[in-house]
Amino acid sequence: FRSIPVPHRPSTTRPVLVRLLGTPRIEAAGTEVTKGLRRSSRELLAFLALFPDGAPGERVVAALWPDHAASSARTALQTALRSLRVALRTATGAPGPMFVIYGAGRYSIDRNLIDVDLWRFHTALAEAGQALRNDDPVGAREALARVVDCYRGPLAEDASYEWVEPYREDIRRQAVDACTRLAGMHEPAESEQALALLDRALTHDPVNEQLYQRIMRIQARLGRPDAVHRTLRLLETRLSDLDIRPGQDTYAVATDSRRPSLASGQL
Repeated sequence: FRSIPVPHRPSTTRPVLVRLLGTPRIEAAGTEVTKGLRRSSRELLAFLALFPDGAPGERVVAALWPDHAASSARTALQTALRSLRVALRTATGAPGPMFVIYGAGRYSIDRNLIDVDLWRFHTALAEAGQALRNDDPVGAREALARVVDCYRGPLAEDASYEWVEPYREDIRRQAVDACTRLAGMHEPAESEQALALLDRALTHDPVNEQLYQRIMRIQARLGRPDAVHRTLRLLETRLSDLDIRPGQDTYAVATDSRRPSLASGQL
């Protein structure tokens, strides 16, 4: 498992929560912060969340204002920072905090004041990887369940940030991998839970043929040939939108799944 380095954070509840997995949302005391918050301030906070140890100012302005001259980009950064701080101070009722701090040439989110769902996601990923290395399947299963729960949708869903797509895709792949790994841990004793996790993975990766193959194998073992047929038809429908057809290996799985030996559980 790969994860961004998430530094130690206090165990106490922070006054601000940033949700980036799914529709972006900034909350203070459970209430969404909207008043006085510029689009650039939201984007700045989202970008800095990718770098818990901070990002150099040059990297920030290159990502958020790539077409600006250096002086106007710096001005835009300071304007976004000021708007962010004012909005969060107003929302929290705390007049003093900076929320985003600057030091050694880097801007970073003050983790004493702000929590981020993306950090929870990566922390759980790291804990799952450590548990697997320690041969601790129970710990790995618990950590993977937290990963799956954290991922509510694509990074900054529907936001058209120019820099976001590579990060969005990488995190999506990690979420799908967590779903499939956790599904494997539920098999074969808890097949319904495994199917639910694989279905969830499909919501994040709806044309992944290997996921459909795994689902069909489980359905066959449970003696559900009609479900196998529906799963194959669903894949065909989704791929038809891309003008492609499932591979021969997928059709082979569907055909094999109808054999009595597989339906009786001899996989």
